[in-house]
Amino acid sequence: MRASQVLQRMWIQAVKKLERWKGHGPGMEEVIWEQYTVTLQKDSKRGFGIAVSGGRDNPHFENGETSIVISDVLPGGPADGLLQENDRVVMVNGTPMEDVLHSFAVQQLRKSGKIAAIVVKRPRKVQVAPLQGSPPLSHDDRGFEVIEEFDGRSFRSGYSERSRHSSHDML
Repeated sequence: MRASQVLQRMWIQAVKKLERWKGHGPGMEEVIWEQYTVTLQKDSKRGFGIAVSGGRDNPHFENGETSIVISDVLPGGPADGLLQENDRVVMVNGTPMEDVLHSFAVQQLRKSGKIAAIVVKRPRKVQVAPLQGSPPLSHDDRGFEVIEEFDGRSFRSGYSERSRHSSHDML
């Protein structure tokens, strides 16, 4: 059996194990995505006070994700307190930002004029209540390790580190 088939079989087993245990045991967490719409007014000296990175042509250096991401928020700038590092940009002034080039996203923000309506999605961990009568999750359950090993993604995707490794435009 080839290594890829072995890995695929391990992956399927791990996913099935997770599906069986989903929602079981105290302290289980799940990541949900919240969506926010923010209207920013451009400052004459600080712009919108954000930097973006990512894009189809500039994937994340660790996980390959191509989302346009808020990589920096300038303290005291127009976006301070409204947007956060690692927010995924969904839309700018009604233009979808999914699977776009980095330069396209930057262009859309720059041509916004004095006001930009930005829709972002933000990950948030929530507690999942256990089902009644469910057996507790064993600490020896190896399914979670396999998923992490092959997926390598978490809601903290490391985008704030991205600026050292790829395009990062202050807007």
